[in-house]
Amino acid sequence: MSKEKKKKLNTNNKESEDSYRHLLKLAIAELNKNNYSAFICSLTSVIDHCKQENLAIEAKFWLALIYEKGLGFGSNEKNQAFNYYEEVFDSNSKFKEKARDHLIMCYSQGIGVKKDVSKAEELYSGKPKKIK
Repeated sequence: MSKEKKKKLNTNNKESEDSYRHLLKLAIAELNKNNYSAFICSLTSVIDHCKQENLAIEAKFWLALIYEKGLGFGSNEKNQAFNYYEEVFDSNSKFKEKARDHLIMCYSQGIGVKKDVSKAEELYSGKPKKIK
């Protein structure tokens, strides 16, 4: 592949990443306006189509917050919130510690997962053996 084509691909990837980063910011602005449908739609688009894992993981964290509260539109939202928190926790995301805190709450209160105080305590101690 020529240098020119590689440069064009890198430029397109950068533009794509910037577009998804902008969409993520717009989604958070919609959340601040309590416009949950636009928020969910935007984040779902980032999760489904963005090739940049860090942006998709960030979108999953934000979406998990809404699902945990039951503010989405589907069934099994709390299970999906738990699953997203797991993915974020298993990543190197800047939201890893926040995801851990939410997993502790999920385990201790049985949100999206069977209540398991010992798993919550493992996460709290910083020594989880295995999630789920």
